[in-house]
Amino acid sequence: MNYLGIAAAILVFVSVVLPWWTIATPNQSYNISIYLYRASRDANGDYFDSPNTWYCQSALILLIIAGLTGLVGSIVSYRFRGMLAIGGSLALASLVIFASGLQNFLSQSFAGGVGLFSQFQGDSGSVTTYLTFGFWTALVATILMFAAIIRRPKSSTKSNASVTRTTL
Repeated sequence: MNYLGIAAAILVFVSVVLPWWTIATPNQSYNISIYLYRASRDANGDYFDSPNTWYCQSALILLIIAGLTGLVGSIVSYRFRGMLAIGGSLALASLVIFASGLQNFLSQSFAGGVGLFSQFQGDSGSVTTYLTFGFWTALVATILMFAAIIRRPKSSTKSNASVTRTTL
């Protein structure tokens, strides 16, 4: 078993439930966090779906497949380390799809004033946008999954002593 790969797969699944991008105001009265499965508005606790979340759905599907693939590649056998490579590649693709899809959506919706990382003056003061916990956890999981490919698990077989045969 490849414990580094298992840890990476677990982190992939953890990243799915964490927020990936946030708009925050200084007094925290109006925050929007985008998860892969929904967008939430923290002011009233209301949840809403963004009208154009293809990038969230694509990243979610790729991450689930990446986590399952990484888990299988870590548990089954070292010969299946190619599955870790597939899982790492899918996790990396999900990060790229999310970031590029969100940036494209923000550029079209806000005329270039809002980006993945930005700060601007809004109605209630300075507004900050940034990638948050889920994105960074998925990035760490991707790096660990690729590291698990390189790191060979320790063999559990003991060296066999030479067997002597006696003939009568």
